[in-house]
Amino acid sequence: MVENVVSKVVFQRLQKVNLKVKPSKCSFLKDQITYLGHTVREGQVYPDKKNLDSIREAFPPKTKRQVRSFLGLTGFYRKFIPKYSEIALPLTELAKDCNGFKWTEMEQSAFEKLKLYLTSEPCLALPDFSKPFAVCSDAQKPALGAVLVQKDETGFLHPITFASRKLSKAGTKFAVVELETMAIVFAVNHFKNFLFGKHFRIYSDQQCLSKIINYKDPTSRITRWMVTLQKCDYTVIHKPGSLNLMADYLSRASYPNDECVSEKQPDVNTLDLEANIFSVNEIPNSEIIEKQNADAYCCNIKDKLSSNFVFSPNSPKFFSQK
Repeated sequence: MVENVVSKVVFQRLQKVNLKVKPSKCSFLKDQITYLGHTVREGQVYPDKKNLDSIREAFPPKTKRQVRSFLGLTGFYRKFIPKYSEIALPLTELAKDCNGFKWTEMEQSAFEKLKLYLTSEPCLALPDFSKPFAVCSDAQKPALGAVLVQKDETGFLHPITFASRKLSKAGTKFAVVELETMAIVFAVNHFKNFLFGKHFRIYSDQQCLSKIINYKDPTSRITRWMVTLQKCDYTVIHKPGSLNLMADYLSRASYPNDECVSEKQPDVNTLDLEANIFSVNEIPNSEIIEKQNADAYCCNIKDKLSSNFVFSPNSPKFFSQK
């Protein structure tokens, strides 16, 4: 009965917008469906088994081209793989033109781990846009990690998608507070299609944002990131790395000896317990203007802009543009 009602609603909507469908390419009243390399069933999404069979039967690459082909296939499913950037790093380095092809135990280990993660049928929950989202972020050299999560009916924070990226050479030299802020900005930008326009929570193992607001002379890098975050409505919840398990796992995992996980670590659904919560919403424009007028550096820039000062070509673009 419910299936018939759903089908009727679908056809009514197609008719309303004057769309036509080809019956041979449609599936109705199915418990699961495979679409664009993914299988969706019961509110969860899995990689397509046909592609997983190709990965399961893959032999170690013999050339750079084969390495890139393997990375392309596994990269398509990177949202299912925690710490993907960390695991694939040896293969990514091997695929570069500037490096020679030398298949060692490190590359073989990375190859086998990527196969293992995908052939074990990883599962992600489908997003429910009627419920609030949360983001877990963490930064630890040499990578940033983030997880988009959402509570299910039991209160468990189920992962929607994973994200990670390795730090650049310059990024590895940033201070801890800068790395943690960069991880939050990376997470918000990566999941922006889910987060913009609604309130969400950010779980971080550093109270970096509260400290940044109180900085007397924040660096230009931190100031730029704070301006980026002002367009969002969020609450930061400080959680130690031992409780912020998913994001901490993405960023901290050492390679290749990362199999050991303490059995004493609490489950991820303890994130809501004993948290120090503080809100970072909008800073009043009047307060920003007041601070800018009292800042010698900002006043110097304003004076130069008003006097048609010619900036150096190396200056930031928003200084030189009129």
